[in-house]
Amino acid sequence: MDNGRAVALNTPQGLITTHGGGIRVIFSTEQSDLSWLERIPQVSRVTKRGPRVEVDGSGPLLALVAASLVEHGITPSDLRMEQPTLEDVFLKLTGHTVRS
Repeated sequence: MDNGRAVALNTPQGLITTHGGGIRVIFSTEQSDLSWLERIPQVSRVTKRGPRVEVDGSGPLLALVAASLVEHGITPSDLRMEQPTLEDVFLKLTGHTVRS
């Protein structure tokens, strides 16, 4: 709801899945060639800035990326996943943050 108008109708997880924009796995590595991550079917983009790597995608992304990292001898201590929230979905659908 935004100003009394329904902008989307679904369960909370359904809204996140449909409008959230996917999942992001983040970790650090000095490894320069990570092109093999792009061959994981659920991966849509791999971005590397210095040692920080962001892998965007969907599905069981964290498990797939973690398994692939171990397979390639990389065991980052800072491996984590970011998933969109309902607030992120609201911002995307309405263009502004939730007002209290």
